[in-house]
Amino acid sequence: GGGGKISPTKPGASATAPSRREKGGAVDLAPYAGLTDEEKKHPFNVTLLESAAVLEAEIAAAQQKPSSSFEAEMRAGQLEMQYQILVMRIQNGQLDQPGYLAIVEERVRRDKVLAQYFLKAKGEQSTAISIMKRVKVMQKECADLKAALASGGGGAAEGQ
Repeated sequence: GGGGKISPTKPGASATAPSRREKGGAVDLAPYAGLTDEEKKHPFNVTLLESAAVLEAEIAAAQQKPSSSFEAEMRAGQLEMQYQILVMRIQNGQLDQPGYLAIVEERVRRDKVLAQYFLKAKGEQSTAISIMKRVKVMQKECADLKAALASGGGGAAEGQ
């Protein structure tokens, strides 16, 4: 087994209200302590995209753009690879639907905090908006998956 720490989050947990500024205009960074350096430096890194729906949307967006740069072509290839790995993990049983749902729900939670970080701590509104767009995609995917699981799509013993 691995040593991965899973911590269920409850509504009202400390990661919920990161909008307070200190008296001198300095930003209270405590709410963002759980974010990794990778998340803060590269919020659009392909490795942070753990949702099939988000990957599909990103791939479609990448295909719409003319592949004018090497970076754009590289990103498109990385998105495709990340998507294929996810599909493979699901198909070979490494990842079941409740497990996948838990991963995506955790990414939603982390991305909400990440969007707040970019909005409040960095003042980068456009980055925060882009992150929240992918949160919306993941929230819809989670709702759809929960509905499928509830209607007998398998593994409904998961209580969250």
